[in-house]
Amino acid sequence: MTRPLVRELGAGLLVVAVVGAGSPSAKAQITALPFGLVDVADDTAAADWCGVSFKYLELDATSTEEAGGAAWADFDNDGLIDLFLPNHKSMPNQLYRNLGDGTFVDEASARGVADPDSASACGEFFDYDHDGDLDLLVISHLSPVASTAILWGPKFKLFRNAGASGGYVFTDVTGSAGFVLAATTKLTKYGYAGGLGIADYDQDGWSDFFATWYSTVSTHDQWRLMHNDPNPVPGEPLDPAYTPRIFTDATVGSGTDGEFVGNSHTPQWWDVNRDGWPDLHVAEDFGMDVLFINAKDGSFNEVATAAGLNGEPPEVRNEMGIALGDTDHDLDFDVHLTNIAGKDRYYRNDSVKTALSFTDTAVLCGLHNTQWGWGTAFLDLDNDADLDHASACGQGHGITDTFNLVHLNLFPAMLPGGEDVQWADVTNLLTDFSKSDSPPGDAGHALAVADYDNDGDLDLALGRNETKFSGVYKNTLVSNNGWLEVDLVNSGGSLDTTGSRVYLKNGSLTQLRGVFTGGSTHAQHSLRVHFGLGPPLPSGGPVIGGAPASATGTAASSGAAGAVGGTSGGSGPRLKTYPHPGPSWLVVRWPDGAAQIVLAPQRNAINTVVRSAVDDTGDLDADGHLTASDQALLLLAVQDPASFALAYPSSPGLIVGDVNDDGVLDADDITAWPLLPPH
Repeated sequence: MTRPLVRELGAGLLVVAVVGAGSPSAKAQITALPFGLVDVADDTAAADWCGVSFKYLELDATSTEEAGGAAWADFDNDGLIDLFLPNHKSMPNQLYRNLGDGTFVDEASARGVADPDSASACGEFFDYDHDGDLDLLVISHLSPVASTAILWGPKFKLFRNAGASGGYVFTDVTGSAGFVLAATTKLTKYGYAGGLGIADYDQDGWSDFFATWYSTVSTHDQWRLMHNDPNPVPGEPLDPAYTPRIFTDATVGSGTDGEFVGNSHTPQWWDVNRDGWPDLHVAEDFGMDVLFINAKDGSFNEVATAAGLNGEPPEVRNEMGIALGDTDHDLDFDVHLTNIAGKDRYYRNDSVKTALSFTDTAVLCGLHNTQWGWGTAFLDLDNDADLDHASACGQGHGITDTFNLVHLNLFPAMLPGGEDVQWADVTNLLTDFSKSDSPPGDAGHALAVADYDNDGDLDLALGRNETKFSGVYKNTLVSNNGWLEVDLVNSGGSLDTTGSRVYLKNGSLTQLRGVFTGGSTHAQHSLRVHFGLGPPLPSGGPVIGGAPASATGTAASSGAAGAVGGTSGGSGPRLKTYPHPGPSWLVVRWPDGAAQIVLAPQRNAINTVVRSAVDDTGDLDADGHLTASDQALLLLAVQDPASFALAYPSSPGLIVGDVNDDGVLDADDITAWPLLPPH
């Protein structure tokens, strides 16, 4: 027996999926899409050429790992997302400044990041010194040119952004930033950079990082855990050549320095067990993946197999990239892993609190097919409020004919096995993105996501090896589906927001997004959070009572002057009225777990949320104060969630009522509520 599933995606376009009961091979049949992915970096003579013209120079002509990276970031704080493309030794990196008209210009040399003497592999932008602009950390492949005995040792470059007063020019501060690590081993094989992951792993308020390499040496030498410390050497913080923060090697004694069989690729930080501390997932080639659970004392415990993330023998464990996303709308992060052995993984997150449980449903759900996969991302390409999927694929040098992949999320499919998401391969409808060169070997590698033209749909950058120019793919979405994007600004104007989670209530649906670095091989997605909203909701939402949302509780759109926080304003509850067709509210969970409620964020706009000094955790009526009414609402939400949802349809209680932020509303939250600081 089959069951047809019909979904409307915006402007009258119907997508029909046929799901076979109990049949993993049944596929959705899709004949048209409301969007396209057009390569605007493909032809410098084309009218739509965006100005990006870049080839990654390889030194090893037989390599399958060595290929270009890509990183999206607004390095000059002008609201336009720029693009960094690292290059190999003897060729400069390129930093393309976004001109705001759909085109870019390379300013790497003028901005101080060209660095032709490094074998750059991937770069990540983050505000390591909390001065309100994004700095650039680059990791390199481990090989001098024409060397047969390669010194092993982490190779970093740290470029500090001088900010507005310094014209957003970067200064190489590597030498004074603590990166003095002795070589330990001689390699006889090339050492490829695996990737970078950034997070504040010890919750001291400053982001640290983890870097990996792929080589044949013992694997505890394949990565480094680096801690962000104050510089003991005095200096002038505003001097662009001075670094007020340095990085110290914290690998030894951390639990990440054991012997783990495999060759390291992408690291991804995220709070897997919802205890408020970042954990670390490392994708491994020819070995079992590694999941380090944070012990909250600077050390980690490895639990990947026990958590269900290693369900296959090592010989078919060839993971490359990691994608995180709440694909099934249950407010936790599911996981996709690209694989070069023909078996991509899609791990549905079935964890409850700290009891970790992941189930690989890739085959049943249609997300298992691979084409020698590398970069990966969950992203809402059609703005229907469901996360779709894209992956970059390619072995390179004409070895294998490969195609980049796009899968459409057909939530809710409700398959017989209980899985509530189905993926449809729509690669054949996106030939500009998926096509392979002749001879075969497009060698798609890094995959990075951003709305670079600020039009509300997500675009892609694709790093390749030198067989073809790296790509920039403009999304040509035509739909009445709405969107909402969020830029976050942390305390003191810091842009160090990695690890934040953003929840959006739109109608009856609550969506979750995370701010992550790393994950997609050698790539960085934009730090701006994107939500698709689907079609506009009917006008005139319910009014339960209380005053309308005050201006203090609304987010500023990109066109407004300044930005706002979520501090209280007015004298009555701010929650009870929500305007349609706009969303009801945002809740930002900052990296340290503090909650911030923002009412009536702007639909079809880029909203900027500046961190408030007030933690809104526990404020279920969103009036800016913790009172007995909040405690009563929490009791109702825990004891009778159905009645609570019916009586308070626009309440953020599911999120701010989770006082201990463990993903579950229960008696533990009732116990913890009286311990919240009053405000």
